[in-house]
Amino acid sequence: DPFWPADGVFPVPGRTSSRKGFRAKNVERRTLFAQHQAQDQNAVVFVGDSITEGWRTLERDFAGLGVPLVNRGIGRDKTPNLVYRLEEDVLSLHPRALVILIGTNDLGEHTAPAQIADNLRVLHEKIRAAAPDIPIAWCLVMPRRGDDTYPDRIRDLNAPIKELVKNDPKITLCDTFTPLALPDGSSKPEDFVPDRLHLIIDACLYASVSLF
Repeated sequence: DPFWPADGVFPVPGRTSSRKGFRAKNVERRTLFAQHQAQDQNAVVFVGDSITEGWRTLERDFAGLGVPLVNRGIGRDKTPNLVYRLEEDVLSLHPRALVILIGTNDLGEHTAPAQIADNLRVLHEKIRAAAPDIPIAWCLVMPRRGDDTYPDRIRDLNAPIKELVKNDPKITLCDTFTPLALPDGSSKPEDFVPDRLHLIIDACLYASVSLF
């Protein structure tokens, strides 16, 4: 597997996906990314997990921008995987801007919010070391169903994301939590497919209004 650490050790702590088929999905997506690397230069790059990968209408939805858009999402991706693949899949494209949404799958593996936040700080440091001036739209982790203490853990993760945004004037916070959450912090059923994790497309567009 050319897209996995030979020793299985990732640059930041945390579990990678325990779900069957993730390794094959990772190879499939990253092989596609490598094939399109030359043509995807200097684009606005959207990076994240299945919520990003599943945004099939991205280029059409933002056609008015007049700039190329690239989707670098991988379903079930987590912060260790993203930090590991950041250089090859994202920074090598010399992006003009980034849109980042990552972290909900780490919570699904019960990685502590504090550890996920530490991983996001490493991600930020790596981006800024390579591209000090590009704008970033950093999305809050979206709400999901109310079981397994998800509302509390999502709030505990979104709080340090907000602090990260405050410390970098070239990051814009995209609040992809508040308009999609019920008062108890769980996701609004009408905006999500039955798993209460993945958005229907109209809700996705609504949540992304402030990206640009």
